Amino acid sequence: MSIKTIILKAVKSKFNTKGDSFRIKHEFKMDGSICTEAHKDPALTVTRDTNGWVWHCHRCSESGFIGDMFVDSETTLKKLDQIKEKGFIPKVTYICKLPDDFTPLVNENHTLNNDNVPFEAHSWLWKYNITEADMCEFGFGWSEKCQMVILPFHSSDKRVLRGWIGRKVMDTSSSKYHIQKPKGNKDRLYFTVNGVEGKTILVEDCISAIRVNKAIEVTTVALLTTSIDESLTRKLRGEEVYIWLDADALAKSVAMVTRLRQLGINAKHIYTSKDPKCYNSVAIKELWKECIDD
Repeated sequence: MSIKTIILKAVKSKFNTKGDSFRIKHEFKMDGSICTEAHKDPALTVTRDTNGWVWHCHRCSESGFIGDMFVDSETTLKKLDQIKEKGFIPKVTYICKLPDDFTPLVNENHTLNNDNVPFEAHSWLWKYNITEADMCEFGFGWSEKCQMVILPFHSSDKRVLRGWIGRKVMDTSSSKYHIQKPKGNKDRLYFTVNGVEGKTILVEDCISAIRVNKAIEVTTVALLTTSIDESLTRKLRGEEVYIWLDADALAKSVAMVTRLRQLGINAKHIYTSKDPKCYNSVAIKELWKECIDD
């Protein structure tokens, strides 16, 4: 019996409020191998979310999301009958996993983890004033197999891994960055550091987003490119938007501001000679003050 069917049968009488959860036994992994032996306790947590159920096995770390196709218990039972009679399986979006050799850069007490982590991984972040506390807060890690510093992207409640971005810090002969999303997911992936409401700063990369947010506590979004899609544009309505791209993207920044203004969004760009992440906190505060006082 598939994990989808098991979960759907378990939740058919559990239409709880968002955040409620319960545990069931995860007998087999998606590859068919055994996860939980008969004598072991249930380790798979099913949590009610806004649009369905998030599931995560604390034993094997497999995760997934089942969309909320059902509005009441009667409808759920009908759908379960379809599964039994017609072999119908609801579409499931699986959440990607971190590399198997993912190693946190720092321990919980903010001390460096030097086991299988090269000096270059830490020094690349130190160069941009990312502290050990920041590394711990955002979950930075290292993958020897990928030869990359890894930054996980989690849901707002930290329960679900939405994707990750890797950055090479030694051999950069090939592409420096790699973005990993759930298989089949065509939506854009953004990295958001939440801050005070009403204002949003758009930057290119995750390190800049962290540095800017830490300095001025304004919500900062890393685009991971130099464009905005329709989904993010809708979310920006009603916000004061400031676009602070890297110095070599001035033309794109101006065009982006123009486009947002045409859509009725209060937007302006911040231009500096260096990338946002290259400034210390004092400089970021001064640049921000000049911008909002302008």
